Amino acid sequence: MRKDLKASGTVTVFLCLTFTLILSILMILLETAHVRAMNFKTRSVSYTALNSLFSNFSLPLYEQFGLFGVNGTKTETATYIQNEVNRNFSMPAGLSGFYCDFFKINSFDSAPSKLSYMTDDNGTYFARQIIDFMKYQAPVSTLDFLSGISFVTSEKKKSIDLSSLDSEDEETVDDSYPLSEFSDDAVDDTERKEDDAKSEKKSIIEKAQEFLSDPSLTIYLGNTSGVSSYSQDLSSLPSVKCSYSKKNTVLKSYSDQILYLLYLSKYFSDYTKSISESKAFQYELEYLLSGKSSDEENLSLAIQKLQLLRTELNLAYLYTDTAKRTEAHSVAAAAVGLIPIPLIVEFTQLAIMSAWAYMEAVADVRTLLAGDKIPLFKSKQDWTLSLSGILVFDGNVKSKSSGRGLSYRQYLFLFLFQNLDTAQIYRAMDLIELTIQKKYDSSFKMRHCLISAGFAFEYEYRPVFVLPNLPYKKNSIFFTNFNLTYGF
Repeated sequence: MRKDLKASGTVTVFLCLTFTLILSILMILLETAHVRAMNFKTRSVSYTALNSLFSNFSLPLYEQFGLFGVNGTKTETATYIQNEVNRNFSMPAGLSGFYCDFFKINSFDSAPSKLSYMTDDNGTYFARQIIDFMKYQAPVSTLDFLSGISFVTSEKKKSIDLSSLDSEDEETVDDSYPLSEFSDDAVDDTERKEDDAKSEKKSIIEKAQEFLSDPSLTIYLGNTSGVSSYSQDLSSLPSVKCSYSKKNTVLKSYSDQILYLLYLSKYFSDYTKSISESKAFQYELEYLLSGKSSDEENLSLAIQKLQLLRTELNLAYLYTDTAKRTEAHSVAAAAVGLIPIPLIVEFTQLAIMSAWAYMEAVADVRTLLAGDKIPLFKSKQDWTLSLSGILVFDGNVKSKSSGRGLSYRQYLFLFLFQNLDTAQIYRAMDLIELTIQKKYDSSFKMRHCLISAGFAFEYEYRPVFVLPNLPYKKNSIFFTNFNLTYGF
């Protein structure tokens, strides 16, 4: 007799449900790992692309001037990043049949969110690189340089402290000596005829006016054949092409200003330096001061500044020298006439002293351009020109050199310190750009020197387990996006 058995399949169904649940968990874990890995991979590749971009910094800029910057336009930078990401995600050649690409992406996009160039933000990035660089480069020998411009604080106030004059006179000099007190100056014992005094006064003033009316370099250099004839078109340089606030300066602290000046001293030349064929301007410090298109024009303007400063300081010394002031007063009193009017005598005396200070300044500038030194504040021993010597002043007259004085280059740094505005910082960029263009790369531009880059990245990739027959197929594509910033 046969007995029928009825199979329920309960165990099979239970096992199927259990395995389905376990498989689902495994698939979820695997997909989660894939998503996390893709996020890490895309960030890693993106960061590597940025790192690769900044590893291609301009070598001439670093080797010649100690600065970091990647030379390239915005379009070139974006294209480089795209190529680097695609290269890092592409299948290695010859391995397509053996290699399962777990990190395959469908598409990729990147866009620059913020690119910072050397010329941005009023030259802040440029100046900050210089200051950071010079903190480790300034040698001990720069103490001499610092001592040479240690007086700039008082000079920036545009005033002269007469009590600090280095005069060896035994007399006590009052800190203030108004013009009205010139009438109290004694007249020397030398008898002067009115006609002779008038002629002497006229000759002295006319001699000064003769030099004042001649703005050429001949009166200072004599033969100007050795003056550089270099000139440049400034229209495409950073100081002209870039937008910036000309009066503000990013060099706020005294230490930053000194480090910046030390950088200029290390890398830029002036009239007293030998000519270098690798430079677009020969008189670079003079260009920083004036920003003109030719060496000759920049030198002329630098000499004018120097002439004015030396005239003011020489007049300040004459103001404190009783003997010289008395001599000028005697000529003035005799030139006015038998009945001298005090106010006219005083102004005549001041005119004579001004002419005297101016002619002494001409001799000072000649000495400085010859490579010698002139003290900022003169003493009796440093003074060169007598009042009568003005009448025979010619192209051979130079002031006495002083070992304790300042050189032409140090006087230029005094002027640079007084005018550390943004325009001067951009002129320094001009000089760097011109030098690299002339010596290394004609396409180099400071305004294309990238120093920091922010990029927005977006990646599209498929999950490991795809259900292609679903009507909402697009939902099976994953996206990841993020921003990265990299820079020097």
